[in-house]
Amino acid sequence: MNYSKIKFLTFFAIICSIGLAPINDAYAAVDTWTDATTTNVSTTQMRAVSMSDASNGVAVGYSGKIVYTTNGGVDWTAATTLGGIGGSHINGVSMSDASNGVAVGYYGKIVYTTNGGVDWTAATTTNTGGKAMQAVSMSDASNGVAVGEMGQ
Repeated sequence: MNYSKIKFLTFFAIICSIGLAPINDAYAAVDTWTDATTTNVSTTQMRAVSMSDASNGVAVGYSGKIVYTTNGGVDWTAATTLGGIGGSHINGVSMSDASNGVAVGYYGKIVYTTNGGVDWTAATTTNTGGKAMQAVSMSDASNGVAVGEMGQ
């Protein structure tokens, strides 16, 4: 028996001993998708979504549209208060948990929620120079990073 056959048989024995699941099982959780019952977005283009767990999440889009879900995306409800967003496009959102999150958008808009996306409040100090913010990532309710155009 040559050396390459021994290496292959050893590799095969190791793979069999750790009991890897078939590759198809790795995708079973995302195999089936269902349309939302209620979206509350009309024809608005949505730009980003962040789910904090299997039930709670927020989606954001053009013209200041923000919607939230508490049942895993089956139904989406329009945010009640938009914290001075006006018609500004919202490009990114990050929920750190079911209650707390931040959304960013055009003209340096940064808003946050503490009640799962129902109400949004404008950040008082942004230092964005009015540049469009593109994405945000929150590590917890108080800490995160936002990025935008022109080095912001």
